[in-house]
Formats: sequence, C-alpha cells, structure tokens
Amino acid sequence: MRGAQDEQPIEGQANAIGKHPVRLRMRKVYLATIITEFLTMCGQLISYKLAAAYLGKDGFSEYALAKRTISLLLPVALLGLAVAIPRYVAFSGGESPRKDRGSYFAAGMVILGVSLAASLALLNVFKHAAAYLFFGGSSYSYLIAPMSIMVVGLGLHAVCYGYFRGRLEMTRANVFQFFNLGLMPLVVFPLFGKSAPELFTALGVSMAAVSLIFGLGGIRMEASGGDIFREIKDLLKYGLGRVPADIIQLALLSGPALIAAHLQDVQVAGLVAFSTSILTMIASVFVPVGAVLLPEASQMMGRGDVLGLRRRVLQVSKAIVLLVAALTVAVELFATDGLRLCLGNSFTGGAGIVRIVVLAAVPYSLYVGLKTVLDAGSTKAINSRNALLAFLLFLGTSASVYIGLFPAAYIPGFFVGSLYVLGGLTLLEVREMCGGRLTNLPDLAAETFVRG
Repeated sequence: MRGAQDEQPIEGQANAIGKHPVRLRMRKVYLATIITEFLTMCGQLISYKLAAAYLGKDGFSEYALAKRTISLLLPVALLGLAVAIPRYVAFSGGESPRKDRGSYFAAGMVILGVSLAASLALLNVFKHAAAYLFFGGSSYSYLIAPMSIMVVGLGLHAVCYGYFRGRLEMTRANVFQFFNLGLMPLVVFPLFGKSAPELFTALGVSMAAVSLIFGLGGIRMEASGGDIFREIKDLLKYGLGRVPADIIQLALLSGPALIAAHLQDVQVAGLVAFSTSILTMIASVFVPVGAVLLPEASQMMGRGDVLGLRRRVLQVSKAIVLLVAALTVAVELFATDGLRLCLGNSFTGGAGIVRIVVLAAVPYSLYVGLKTVLDAGSTKAINSRNALLAFLLFLGTSASVYIGLFPAAYIPGFFVGSLYVLGGLTLLEVREMCGGRLTNLPDLAAETFVRG
C-alpha cells in the first residue's frame, strides 16, 4: 500500500489542506454517498410496486426471483473486480508511472469481457438445468437469456463505478449509480413492462448503453505504457480471493427463496425473495460507506494511523446500529401496511415473512458496512471464510426441513440466525485488525445482538 499517504484525492484533486478540512470533506463524501444510495433504494422499491402493477402476481414472482438470481450470477462474472478495481486505482498513481489508473481500468474491462462471454455462454447452453436450479422448474428457461443481458449491463456498470470509486470521484460515481440503478427501472417499466423477459432485456440494454456513454466517457486514460498483462494478473490475484465471499453471501441471501421454490411454490418463493430484497435494501444504505471506507481504511493502514481507523470504525458501527435498528422497528410495526402500499392488497399475506427476515438487518448491515476494512487490511480472504461458516450453518439447519424435522416455514428463521453469526464474526475480525482495543465496540456488539 505504498503511496497511500502521498495521494488522497477527493473528487479527483489532491488533499493538500489541513487535517480538519479533510475530515469535513470526507464527512460530506460519506453523507452524499449515503443519500444517493437511499434514493437508489427508493427507486428500487418503486420498481417492485411497478412490477406488481404491470406484471401481475405470477409475473411479479418471476421478477423478484430473477432479480435475486441475477444478484447471485453477477459476482461470478465480475471475478472480484468490484473490489479489486477501486483498490488498485486508488493506489496506482502513487506507486510508479507504469501502474496508471487508466490501464488498470482497461485490464478490468478485458477480464470482464472474457468472463462474461464464458459464464453466460455456459449458462445459456444449459438453460433448462439453470432454470430448474434457480426457479424450481425447467419451464422457466425463457428467463435465462434476458437475465444474461441484465448481467452484462450490471457488469459494465460495476467496472465503471469501481473506477470512479478508486479515484474518490464520488460525485460522478453517485450520479452514475442513481441514474442506472435507481432511475432507469422507473423509465423502462412503462415502456417495456409487458413481461419479465422483455423488461430484463430492456433494462440490460439500457444499463449497458448508459455505462458505455456516461461511464466510459468519464474514464481518464491518464498514462501510456502500462503493462496490461501484469495489471490483469494483479486484479485477478486480488479479486479472485474475494469472489467466494460474494458468491457465498449471495447464495446465502438466495437460499431461502430457492428452497421455497422447491418445497412450496414460485409465489411463496417470490414473497421470500422480496423479503430478502427488503433486507438487502436496508443494508445497502451502508454499501456507499464501504465504497468510501475501502480506500480510506487502506490509506490509514498504510500510514499506521490505527487510532484514526478505530475512530472511523466506531463511527460507522454506531451509525449502523442506530439507523438500522430504527428501520427494523418501523418494518416490524408497519409490514402489512407497507406491503399493501408497495405491492397491493393481494400481497399482504407475506407480512409475516418480511417481519422474520428483517430481524437480521442489524448484523447483516454491520457485515456490509465493515467488511471492506478486512479487504483493505489483509490479502487473506477473511470475508470468504466468515461467509462460508454462516452459509454452512444455514445449510445445516435447513437440512432439518428436508428430512421432516421442521416445516418449511422455519427456513426464514434459520436464515436470520446465520446472518447473526456472520455479523458477529465480522465484528470480531475488525476488532482484531484495529489492534484488539477498539473502544466500546465489544459493548456495542453485545447490545446489538441482545436487542436483535
């Protein structure tokens, strides 16, 4: 992490100002990014309401389950680029003229192109088997090709967004994020909302077009002569270690809906998928915190600022606990009314599922908000190990349903328990990385878990 303290750009400019102005500007960066993610989340919530209105109950279930499946497929195609690109772009400028930011972006695009071609070709060749795995029946194979187009659009978006993150050009990154993920679905639904396949095709093409025009238009190919093969190796070596964490995390989030699709029906699975989407939307408020915290934590570790890292982690942890606990209480109290407002009267029967799943919002949000500290501080795949332990716990407890010890209604509860384990492991690892003396964090964790 050499050169971290030499170059700390905010909005693409070097920080040559005093300590307190830097802190103030960083707070503004965090706040603006959180607001953007909140607006994006609102747009996604509205898109679910539009799905219920335009597609009907069966179409909505296809839409919700397909979105969850796309979230599972995307990390496979990205190969860790969502973390690797911002990390290497953030530090490349200070290391040597050979390692320029633009060539790291170009290397990422090469990796993405090869990965998308291989993974999506395989998915479409075996589309009937994939449909059975993800939807509980091979008759849903007509969704595979449109989902593949959506993955292409999201992949291009992720690479461009990662470049802006690495430069800490968060104004551009935030506008790009909101337009593609928050606003685009609201524009596409009225035009292409006749069926889920048509909708995913239109969304994928639109996101890809915006990424190519807006994203690539803002990329600065700053230097020439970069060794692209070496940079591909750098990105793959670092990124591949992060892929298991992303896949396992999303497999864990997709597990309840997939099991419901096999043991019950697609309509129940759709409600379960919607419930986990509510959970991820709540936690996604802190995705932008991680987006800024990754390069910032790396810089702090590079210059040995352990006290500053402890302070930042404690601030983030407190914000997560206070805000997410309040959101959890609101969902518990108004789940039925919220479903009626978002989806319509015919969907209010899913309120019980929503209430159970959202109990995991605090520990899962702690994982989402703090896992980038572990990515910044170690090349070891710590998050992958923690996610695997939580996933194995979920699989082990869910096996009791298959052998008849518990009814399928217990699956959401097993899911919640596994996320508490994941959040707890993350807190312990972050505390260790901060020197094992992170003030108040053990008490904060204990209070969080007791209240949860």
